[in-house]
Amino acid sequence: MTTTPRLVLSAFTFLVTVAASFTANSSVHVFAAEHLTFRGSFTLEKSEPGMEARKTFQLHVVELPDHPPRDAWCLVESAPGGFAWTERVNVGPTESAAIKHHPHPALLFDRGDGLSEVPLPPHRIPADQPLAPDATWQAGQWTYKVVGAGEGAGFPAWKIVVSNNSGPRQTLWVEKGSTLIVACQARVFIGRGVECHLTWELADRVALDDAAASKIHAQFTAFTNLRDELALQPAELDVPWKPGQLEKFLAAYPKLKPQLTFAPLVELAQVAEQDAQTQSQRSDSLAALQKQALGKTLEKFKLQGTAGEELTSAALPNHVTVLHFWDYRDTPLEAPYGQVGYLDFLARAKKQGVEVYGVVVDERLSDPNTRRQALTSAKKTKAFMNLSYPVLLDDAGLLDQLGDPRAAGAKLPLWIVLDKQGRVAHYHVGFYEVNRDRGLAELTAAVKQALAKD
Repeated sequence: MTTTPRLVLSAFTFLVTVAASFTANSSVHVFAAEHLTFRGSFTLEKSEPGMEARKTFQLHVVELPDHPPRDAWCLVESAPGGFAWTERVNVGPTESAAIKHHPHPALLFDRGDGLSEVPLPPHRIPADQPLAPDATWQAGQWTYKVVGAGEGAGFPAWKIVVSNNSGPRQTLWVEKGSTLIVACQARVFIGRGVECHLTWELADRVALDDAAASKIHAQFTAFTNLRDELALQPAELDVPWKPGQLEKFLAAYPKLKPQLTFAPLVELAQVAEQDAQTQSQRSDSLAALQKQALGKTLEKFKLQGTAGEELTSAALPNHVTVLHFWDYRDTPLEAPYGQVGYLDFLARAKKQGVEVYGVVVDERLSDPNTRRQALTSAKKTKAFMNLSYPVLLDDAGLLDQLGDPRAAGAKLPLWIVLDKQGRVAHYHVGFYEVNRDRGLAELTAAVKQALAKD
């Protein structure tokens, strides 16, 4: 599974939790079934190199007038780098699902040196009594104060300031006579204290009769049930499809597709379909690369290491060699960190007849102006991860010899096991399944099998 470190902003996380557990008082929370469309943006106060400066989004919420309400929602982001489609849709309640996906909408923002998760504030305010001028109440660490009245997104609304010990963080406009937040402005801090501004407002509001609401809700339920039945793991950037899951989705989706008529959900379902088709094609391409590589004897090469080490083709015979091709960049350094911890465990075991090497794949190495930067980055990564095995620089085009999976649209790492004759015995792209007791069991098995051969 592809994951990244998540910076969960406590302000929004708390508010989302409050909203999820809030059981409304009928005197202040009376609403019919509705389709609510919110439009917003997330903007950096000052952008830095490599950072997105701004992204916009649309949040679609379908409410049913239950107590508590059963919201269905889906999120559409305008800029690349958002969450995978599996995390941009859900329907409550979700307690029965074995695998937990995002229960509430959240943006994923590329800081340049990593990714930040930005949960969106709930679209209804936690309040157990009607709002009035100067009303003040506490919810956890947050203080809510009605500071005036006016118009928000074209609706008569109360203006509310939300503060914590650090001062005001949000300004909300709440529709008079309800708990619906029709507009929001918030200060958000990501990464190393980078200030951002989150704004959104209610852009469209459509009342739904019982039949229409139930139909839409059923579509959300069917779509999310398929996702959950496939046992797709929560993902940030890419859905970690497995062959069996791909086949099951491609067989089931054509039956589901005619049932989907709610436009935002149709759009998201198309993303899921395209993703599955792309992954299926990619899987075929990687299988072809693997077939070409297995049994191959490498041409003459010589690689230098970050600490003066050396590996040549002449040194391969008579022992098993594990090569781990990865970018080895210190920033952004994202989990699961190339799974180098497991590889280092294998290296530290010093199993007789096995040599382990990391191989840096970084386009900056080919440019004299950026080579030093790439080398420094690799050294920092090796030191930070406390790696015991040598890390080499791929100046000899070794990855091209073996078959670069990026040409098929896949991502590194690439794992290679060479047998005692220097032939490719194992070719694996991406991350392994982690066995809690045996670590990277598939890699370990490949090494044992190579050792057993003469």
